[in-house]
Formats: sequence, structure tokens, C-alpha cells
Amino acid sequence: MFSVNNIYNIEEFSNIEIGDTAEILNRADLDWQLMLKPCLYFNEKKELIVGSKRYLLLDRGNELVEMAVVGKDYKCVQPTQIIKIFQQIHKAVPMELLTAGHTRDGKYIYIIGKLLAHPKSRIEDICSLSRCLIVHVCNDGNGKMKATAVTINERTGSQMAALISEKATPVLFELSHHFDFDEKEAVYNIQTSIQDNFDAFNDELMLFSSVEISKIEIDEFIHQIFNRFNIGNDKTKRNYHRVTQELKEHFNIISKDQPFEVQNTALSLFMFFCDYLDFSKSRKGGKSGRIHAINFGADAVSKREAFRIVYKITNDKIKEGT
Repeated sequence: MFSVNNIYNIEEFSNIEIGDTAEILNRADLDWQLMLKPCLYFNEKKELIVGSKRYLLLDRGNELVEMAVVGKDYKCVQPTQIIKIFQQIHKAVPMELLTAGHTRDGKYIYIIGKLLAHPKSRIEDICSLSRCLIVHVCNDGNGKMKATAVTINERTGSQMAALISEKATPVLFELSHHFDFDEKEAVYNIQTSIQDNFDAFNDELMLFSSVEISKIEIDEFIHQIFNRFNIGNDKTKRNYHRVTQELKEHFNIISKDQPFEVQNTALSLFMFFCDYLDFSKSRKGGKSGRIHAINFGADAVSKREAFRIVYKITNDKIKEGT
């Protein structure tokens, strides 16, 4: 069985109490804080001027590391704040702490918990799916703090954002870096919507699993999803034949390891693509770049597009049968 800790290659968290803030910060290498310092420059008269921008710095106590240049109204979200909101959510929605940490030299901070005290649905049980919450922030001057509902496949480790239909979002709470953090508002928004979000997503997965597919639907899905590999400039765009052939080969391999009950169904298409993005797609920097789609905006969009395509294929097949 897959261990969620392997996602980010970090230490084991199963023996840490959720309320032990100091130990979480230490184990996750989050025992530091962010600082803001003004950007200074000399004018033509060689006078020192305080600029309108500020440096975002990581402070470990004995050294300062420059992370980004941000605007004057930028608000930091500290590692302790991420842990604190997770602990408050846990009081309202019981969770098991799975993992926490940071990537990109501290710019991206995350903590992941698995929801407890809810009965698994048939499809969640068959596919070993767990309902999880990721509280994360990207301190790069543009990002936001978010709490995201994510379904994790414990057999493979891939993440499926809890989409609802074609237009929904898995984000339960979002805060721009230009506003002050309101812990109570965040907890309220999350606890009032998280289970409904997962229940609705589960209904869609059940629907996908009820519709059988053939080579026609597989080829159509791969043809449509290619658009996600054909974005940008000549350096980033990829060859149609090479990509589609690679996806077909990966589908044939990955689908054989899926639970028998979902093989040859629309659900197998969606699950395959999530596995492919999280573990097979090549990234710059090699293995160290495989941080997961939750940390790659383009991959998260690709999963939403895959969901949309499978959703349409599923409903078209249902209409054909009526």
C-alpha cells in the first residue's frame, strides 16, 4: 500500500500529535519565519531611497534568504499560521495528520490530513480512495493561501481534486496575500462545505464507474487532452503523435493495475490520467521536480480538463443508451 509520505519524500508523521505545533514545525522543517524588509536604492544624488517594494525573506535565526520581491501591501502567511488553521479545522472535522513540509526553498508550504469518521462509499473502498484536506500557501508574491479538498488514491499515491461537475472548484477557502488572515472565517467555510464537496465528487466517480468505454472513447479522450500538451511556444509544445502514443501506452499499462471493477470504465480514464501526471510525466529537474500536481498549476488545470472530458464522454454514452 502506498504511503502518502512518499509524495514529498519526507519523514514519517504518524507518531505526531496534531496539537504538537513545535514537533510538527520541527519534523516538517518549518521552524522558521518570513520577514518583510524594504527595498532600498540610491538616486542620482546618491541619496538612499526607500522604495515601494519589499523583500520577502526567510529567517532561520542565523541567516536570511531572499525569496521574492513583493508589493507594499503584501501580507505574509507564516508556517505557524498554516499549522494553526489545520489544528482548528481538525477540531471541527477530525483528521489524521499525514504529512507537512515545504518545497521550492520555502515558497510553497503545505500540510495534509486525511478525514476520519466518515463511512467509505463503495467506489472509495474499491479504489482505496481517501478524502484529504491540503492547506497550502505559495509565498512567491503572487500566490494565495488555500484549503483544497483532494482525493488521494492510496494504491498509487495520485491526487484527484474533488471537482463537482464541469464548473466546480475543489478550493474550500482562498485568501489573497493582500488581505489579513481571518482564522475563524477560514474554518467556518471549510467545515460547512468539505463533506458536501466530497459527497458530490463521489457521486461523479460512481457515475463514471457505471459507464463502459471502448477504444473509441479512449482515443477520443487522448485526442482532446492533447490540447493541454500543446500550450506555449515552440519549446514547450509537444508532438501530437508522440504524446498521444505515450498516453495510450501508459493507459494500457496503468489500467491493468486498476481494480477489476473499474477497468474498461470512464473512471479508469480519469484515474489513469491523474496517475500519469503525478508519476510518469517528465519534469525539468528530474525526480526532484515531481512534487505533484497540487503544486503545479498547469497540471491542476490539466486534471480539471480531463475531468471535463470524461464527464462529457460519460453523459454522451448514457444518452446513447436511452
